[in-house]
Amino acid sequence: MLTRQIALVSQSEKISLKETALISAALQKQIVRDFTPIWEIDASIDPFDTLDDVPLGYWPIIIKDDIGQAGAGGFHLDKNGQPYSLVATSDETSLACSHEMIEMLVDPFGSRQVASDSIMEGQGRVSYLVEACDPCEGIDYAYTVNGVVVSDFYTPNYFDPVVSGGVRYSYNGSIKQPKQLLPGGYLSWLVAETGDTWQAKYFTQNIEYVNLGKLQMQTKSWREIIDSLTLKPAIDRMKNPLKVRKGQSSKKMLVSEMNISAATGRAKSLTAEINALADTVPLTFSVLFTGGKGKITFSADDLPGSPRVISYDNPSQKNPQVFTVNQSADWHLTSKSGAAPDKGKISLRIKKGDTEIYSEDYAGKNNPIVGSIAYNAGA
Repeated sequence: MLTRQIALVSQSEKISLKETALISAALQKQIVRDFTPIWEIDASIDPFDTLDDVPLGYWPIIIKDDIGQAGAGGFHLDKNGQPYSLVATSDETSLACSHEMIEMLVDPFGSRQVASDSIMEGQGRVSYLVEACDPCEGIDYAYTVNGVVVSDFYTPNYFDPVVSGGVRYSYNGSIKQPKQLLPGGYLSWLVAETGDTWQAKYFTQNIEYVNLGKLQMQTKSWREIIDSLTLKPAIDRMKNPLKVRKGQSSKKMLVSEMNISAATGRAKSLTAEINALADTVPLTFSVLFTGGKGKITFSADDLPGSPRVISYDNPSQKNPQVFTVNQSADWHLTSKSGAAPDKGKISLRIKKGDTEIYSEDYAGKNNPIVGSIAYNAGA
């Protein structure tokens, strides 16, 4: 399967490379977990700091503060016929990036069509433009990935002739039947007999049917022209590109904030662990029993595997018992307890690499092993 590669680039002063990377990570998970199993299209998306950094062969999605004229956002083909998309910063930036990504993957060149009966009475069979997010693009039908808001999308069953039980018509189930149009969405199709492009728009309380006429598609794709002609209700200017905008579902907002908070908490915890590893050194404990049976136990709050019990009950054993642990590179106290062989001794050595940093011998049952070992792993 050929993998389609998408680049996410922010040219906005409001969206940093860090935020671009967070959006990209969410979209990559959406591709692998949600999109590819349904559409059977393999893809990847990666964040880049500038367009100059984007390797040849990637299809870019470019985030800008000001796209310019109305209708300039959305899907485009460059002079070489390769797709790219423009996304204006808003409170729905991540949602728009998800939308453009999915539609770019489903229809890279903006002209894919599916034949089905028209949703408008009297038109018969028509050719629908395949725009997988348009009918359900409203924020109310979005969902979150890694706490980032992404777009719902319809499945290949969206254009089925009839409703069937158990069939999924959109990823998160917002669409309940074929060719259903949800508030905030739209659907476009071509009537072959007349050559007219029609559109159903659900931007107000009722669905509006609009005849866009005979579109001239010599230099632009059908989808590119549709995007330029479809002026949607204004979106609030951006306050946070990763969260649901004000006035929308508090549940979605809560999920987003909770996930971002969880990621921050995990980062702090992992950083602390990494810093702790940098301050630890491997230490080798070597215990040799001579002259009979014995046992020694080592205990400490930060001693891995604590308590460590070393025992000896084989009179013929002549080799030391050894274990290695990582401990902080400063002074430590490790408690010890046990008993040496009745007529023998226990020899304890602690080494850092080849350097011995602690040694002690414990002899006979009249010399019980108690107390602590103080050693400096950083010495």
